[in-house]
Amino acid sequence: IHRVQQYIRENYPREISLNTLANMVHLNQTYLSRLFKQKTGLSFTDFLTRVRLQEAKRLLLKTDRTIEEIAVAIGFKNNSYFTSVFKKREGIKPSEFRSRRAR
Repeated sequence: IHRVQQYIRENYPREISLNTLANMVHLNQTYLSRLFKQKTGLSFTDFLTRVRLQEAKRLLLKTDRTIEEIAVAIGFKNNSYFTSVFKKREGIKPSEFRSRRAR
């Protein structure tokens, strides 16, 4: 599980599938999914999203990159999906997060 978490942290901008991770650690995909949730308390998708959003928040605060550039840089295929996920998880849009922290 630690190896999988480390891989996600190092490769979050890339497309990462549970199947790829399962092959990497020589486990069945279903078993890895269950074990990951049991050991971390999060699903693979939730963990990946959490890692990506942590980086998004860092980039929003420390760079002048556009929301779209940040979305692509952290592994989202399009800006609108990134904005929707960010708002669902953080309660505000990325642009609002940036402007509130800038004050």
